[in-house]
Parts: sequence; structure tokens; C-alpha cells
Amino acid sequence: MDNQFDMRVLRSYMQEIFTDGVMSGQTALAGMIKVAKSSDSSSFVQNITQLPEIDNPKIFGLPSNIDRSVQRFNSGQVIAQLKSLASVSASEIRFDKEKWTEALDPICQLWANIYKGDQTFADV
Repeated sequence: MDNQFDMRVLRSYMQEIFTDGVMSGQTALAGMIKVAKSSDSSSFVQNITQLPEIDNPKIFGLPSNIDRSVQRFNSGQVIAQLKSLASVSASEIRFDKEKWTEALDPICQLWANIYKGDQTFADV
């Protein structure tokens, strides 16, 4: 990580997660997730399968209504993208043969010179 703020956030999470109580299984992480006490992998697999499909924001120290903020942000992004699409003029969307011909002319000339120099294609 190259950002000091991100490093502090990570360090804070690590200090909260890797406490003696959480790692020994005595304390549940965020009051919801308990670490298996045994070293048997099936205990850990069982804990993982019991996790909900959608993360509870409480686990990350976020308010329960954070999903509304995320939805508001995503909606704003979609609206901005739609507005940028609406601002495109009809002339920018229309295929202009003259513009394409002008832009592709150097490539077409090169192709014609290469094709002209190679007589193997002349018989085809």
C-alpha cells in the first residue's frame, strides 16, 4: 500500500480482528462471526458456509443504512453517464464516408502499394 491512510485503516482492522478473544473463539467478531476453536479444517469450512451471502455493514464498522449511500452514489454515476450520452450530437453518431476515407487513405495507399508489388496475388 502506498497510501498512509489506507495503511492506518488496515492496521485498525487488524488490531480489531486479531485479538486474543477473537482468535480463541471466546469473542465473536462484530458480535456475529466466531473463529473455530479447533484446528480441524472442517470447522472452518462450516463457519464459512454459515456466513450470509450479503455482508452485514456492521462487520466493517459501517452504519446499517450505508447501502442507501452506495445506491445514491451509483445512481449519480449512471445519471451522469446517461447525460453524457444525451449530449452527443446526431452528426457525431452518423457515419461520414468522407471522414473515414480521409482518415484511412494512408493505410489504403500502403495496402495498394504492397499488393501491387506482390505478383503472387495477381493470378488469383
